[in-house]
Amino acid sequence: MKSNVVKDDERMEVIIDTAICTLLFVLAIQSWIMHQRWGHYVYKMLVKVYAYALLTSLLNGIFQVNHIANTGIMLGLVAGSFILVHMGMYLFYHTKEAVPVKTYIAPAAVISLLPLIFYFVNSSVGLVLVLLLILVHASYCFYYVLPKMINSRLYAVSLFSFAAAAVAFMIEGFSEGRAIISQSLLLLAYFFCFLLHFGRVLDVLQGVTMNSISDGLTGLYNAGTIRAKSVELVEKDGLKGVLFIDIDHFKNLNDTSGHAEGDKVLKQVAKIVQTECRDKGMVGRYGGEELLVLLTNVPEDSTSLAERIRSCVEKQTIVTISVGYCKYTEGMEASEVINNADKALYTAKNTGRNRVVNFMNLDEDPDLAVRISSQV
Repeated sequence: MKSNVVKDDERMEVIIDTAICTLLFVLAIQSWIMHQRWGHYVYKMLVKVYAYALLTSLLNGIFQVNHIANTGIMLGLVAGSFILVHMGMYLFYHTKEAVPVKTYIAPAAVISLLPLIFYFVNSSVGLVLVLLLILVHASYCFYYVLPKMINSRLYAVSLFSFAAAAVAFMIEGFSEGRAIISQSLLLLAYFFCFLLHFGRVLDVLQGVTMNSISDGLTGLYNAGTIRAKSVELVEKDGLKGVLFIDIDHFKNLNDTSGHAEGDKVLKQVAKIVQTECRDKGMVGRYGGEELLVLLTNVPEDSTSLAERIRSCVEKQTIVTISVGYCKYTEGMEASEVINNADKALYTAKNTGRNRVVNFMNLDEDPDLAVRISSQV
C-alpha cells in the first residue's frame, strides 16, 4: 500500500515537472519569435532567462529531493531562475529602462551560488540562508516592483506562490519528503508568469498593429490607412461623402506659440471631429494639420455636420477651421472624391477661411474658381 502511494507521488511529481518545463519552453519560444520579429534586447534576454529556468527544472526532475544538501542546491538554482524570470517580466513591461542589475542579477547570482558554498560547510545553514534571501527579495519586489507593474494582481500572486514554494521546498528537504507541494506551488507561480507574459505579448502586438494604421499624435487613422479605407468603401458602395478639414493659420500658431501648443491644438481639433463624426464615418490625419473624414452614415446634405464641426472648433479652441465637402456619386473613384473635397477646401481658405464650402456649389458657379485665383 505504501509503495503504491510513493509511486503515485512520483508520478504526480513527474507530471508537475513536465508541466513546468512545457510552460518555460513555450515562454522561451515566444520570446525568441518576438526577438526575431523586432530585434529588441529584452526579448533576446528573455530567451536566455527562460532557457536557464528550463534547465533548472530539468535538473530538479533528475536530482530528486532526498536530503538537505540536494534541497539547498536545487532551491538555490530554482530561486535564481525565478528571480531572473521576474526581472524579465519587469523589463517586458518597461522596455525603455536599463537592466536593473542591483535589483535582480546580483541577488539571483548570490542565491544560486550560496547553496553550493554551504554544501561543503553546513547544508542546513545554507538552506535557511537561501530561504531568507528569497523572502527578502520577494518582499522587495512586493513593495518596490509591484506598484510599477501594469497587471499587478497576477504579479503579486506569482510572487506569493514562489515564496510559498520556497518555504515548502525547505520543509520537504528537512523531512526528506516528496516535493509535490513545492513543485505545485512553483507550477502555479510559473503559470501566472505565463499569463503575464502572454498578456504583454498581446498588448505589444496590438500596439504594433495600431501604430501601423494610426497617427501617433492624434490617434486617428494615418494618411495611408484613410486612403485605403476610402478605396475599400467605394468598392463596397459605402462612401457617402468626404470632408476635408484644415486648421486656419496653423503655421503661424507654430511659429508664435511653439510646436507644443500646435500639437495640443491639433489634438483638440482631432478629438472634436472624432466626437462629432462618431457613428457617421471614419476620421484620419491626412497630413500636417489636415484631417479627412469619410462619411458613411449621414443624410443627403452633410454640410450641416460640417458646419457643426466648424462651430464647435471655433467655440472650444483658439483656432478656426476651413472645410471642403464633396458628395459621392456613383461612378466616382475614391481619389476623385478626395480631390474634389480638397478643391472645395482650397476655395474655403481663399474666400475668408472659417467656413464650409460644398464642391457642388463650385459646379453651379464656374466663375468662382477664376475669382479665387485672382485673389491669390
